[in-house]
Amino acid sequence: MATKIFIITGAVHEGKTTFAHELLKILRQHKLNVYGILAKGNFKDNKRYRFDLQDIETGEQRFLASTDQNPEFYQYRRFYFDTDCLNWGNSIISAMHDKKDLLIIDEVGPMELQGLGWAEGIKKSLLSKAHSQIWVVREEILQKIQQYFGIHQASIIHCTRQSPKDAALQIIGHSQEQNGHGEPKNSEHL
Repeated sequence: MATKIFIITGAVHEGKTTFAHELLKILRQHKLNVYGILAKGNFKDNKRYRFDLQDIETGEQRFLASTDQNPEFYQYRRFYFDTDCLNWGNSIISAMHDKKDLLIIDEVGPMELQGLGWAEGIKKSLLSKAHSQIWVVREEILQKIQQYFGIHQASIIHCTRQSPKDAALQIIGHSQEQNGHGEPKNSEHL
């Protein structure tokens, strides 16, 4: 069985991570076992200056990157990344969770197109073919990401054209089909 990929997309600062967070709440209400990572951006003077990484399963958060120069960190464009946190995020992504339904990866972007960031964890997770995945991807690089990782078919969810509830219904329906349970239960409560 091939891994089903759902991609939340939209422009930069259009609310993709917020959409993913709302979607996660709904999926958990419907008893889907979800794991993965969310990269939460912090703003100063209307400009993103820092990211913290959250382990979805445990809630643990760690510093990921900042615009503050740090010679001990890996510089990519204007951000300096904590390599320990990048390794931690990749270990979360590539962990093979037998009892989980869904993996969320926020965000798959330009770093991954260069084999950096979450690329290692994503490649391992795709090899497992264990469960469905939700990726957060900027609209401007969506096709490049799909080509790079060999994703020929994905369900695209645009964060401004579809509600988190509608996306949840689609994902829950797919999950129940994969598990042989037919139509999603309690869909009227989404």
